[in-house]
Amino acid sequence: MQDSLARRLNVARRIQTELLTLVPKRQGSTERLLDLCEFTGRLAWRNHTGSYAIPEIESVLRDLEWPSRAEPKVNPRLVENRTLHVLTESYAVGGHTRMVQRWITHANQDRHAVVLVRQQGPLQPSWLIPEGSKTPLIDLCALGIVNSTDRVDALLKLFDAARRIVLHIHPDDACSVAAAYQRPGLDIRLINHADHVAWLGAGLPVSHIHLRPGGVNLSVERRGIDRTACEILPIPITQPVAPPRKPAREQLGLRDQDVAILTIARPQKYLPIDGRSLLELFQQALARPEVRLIAIGPDARHPVFAPLVARYGDRVQTLGIIPATQAHWVAADIYVDSFPFGSATSLLESAAVGTPVVSYQPDYRTLGILYADSACLPRSSYAVETLEAGHTLLEQLITQPGLRQQRSQEIKSGVQPHLAASFQTALTNVMDRPRPVPSSAWRGEIPSLNGPLDRVISGLGMNPLYYQSLDASRALSLREQLKLRALRLRYSLGL
Repeated sequence: MQDSLARRLNVARRIQTELLTLVPKRQGSTERLLDLCEFTGRLAWRNHTGSYAIPEIESVLRDLEWPSRAEPKVNPRLVENRTLHVLTESYAVGGHTRMVQRWITHANQDRHAVVLVRQQGPLQPSWLIPEGSKTPLIDLCALGIVNSTDRVDALLKLFDAARRIVLHIHPDDACSVAAAYQRPGLDIRLINHADHVAWLGAGLPVSHIHLRPGGVNLSVERRGIDRTACEILPIPITQPVAPPRKPAREQLGLRDQDVAILTIARPQKYLPIDGRSLLELFQQALARPEVRLIAIGPDARHPVFAPLVARYGDRVQTLGIIPATQAHWVAADIYVDSFPFGSATSLLESAAVGTPVVSYQPDYRTLGILYADSACLPRSSYAVETLEAGHTLLEQLITQPGLRQQRSQEIKSGVQPHLAASFQTALTNVMDRPRPVPSSAWRGEIPSLNGPLDRVISGLGMNPLYYQSLDASRALSLREQLKLRALRLRYSLGL
């Protein structure tokens, strides 16, 4: 498996090098150049190359000459004197969407606005806009703004009207990054939502706001960002309004004697990597007849959960991608974090209602960036580094209600800095600090490594050596696509 992952990493690196040779051919067309930058950023995000930034693409986006164009189809008055939250796309589940909603809720002394750059899936305004809030929501695609140059034009118009811009963008969002490069004098902050992968925007002269210390360290060491340009902000969590536990359990079909294990994350976060997954941990827990497993995110066909459904039947509920309800949080006796990639928001939300947490985190010194953590929550209260330790802790929590109660009180106190009042204080402190001097914010020397972390990242949530996004992209001509597919095949076969 390690050979396969190392080969995949080398394939990704070679394909990125080939893509960068196409940049000079696009210089005559800003539209095609932006599309190529976005495509290259997407491959770097989805197919790790050993580098966490792409200096060549940063330079292209920074140096674009942006002529005055036709009036874009956006109304800048909607965002005047507001904090403008920029999202590439919003989802029904996912920490970055919930963070925006909670930011607006907790920082209610400010006026906010939200813009969606390329919303492709369904959208419910309630995912982002708190109930009763008069926060404007601007969807560029719904306005017919779909070309890359038109997106940048619209963003520039909104940026110029806003009081502050906060980027909650996808790693490949070349349009938002290009717009930010065009406005170096504005108050722009970039949230590092995807700190374990490569992303565009590392060279921006902005404050880079991280959600945990490990993200800062990786940005400094592997993205070339100066530490003085880095800030830390806790993930905001809403104080839970817990319904009565007994009706919540009845609603989910749980009996008094059942011990319910809950786990919540996107399905990709559970995919086996290097032969490791949560399958064995769940199997041993389910060997006890009183245990029930509720998984939100994966469905019954997931490679980790399908064997559990086949063996334990209705004792395993795989609910797919749905929003978790208060009933799920309150009814659970134990929360198990996703692996090999943790889900920090779900872990903190479980901790906030007092559910004891178990998080399998092997090789933490090397792979810690993959795991959910918090600067406020001691790892000793939830993390285990071996399967044996995980089995032991789960067994103790399943069989000892008193231990569950003790862990519940410990973990609830550790979540306090993530709740409304504390988050608001931290937010004020971060936002009131001056931005770094632009010339000191970035070092363009980005290491390209092939270490244990890089090999694991190269296969995380993916089938090794599979590049679906090479098969259809407006950024590439048919001839270029065919060349890259041939290159992919040759390198994947070790030729």
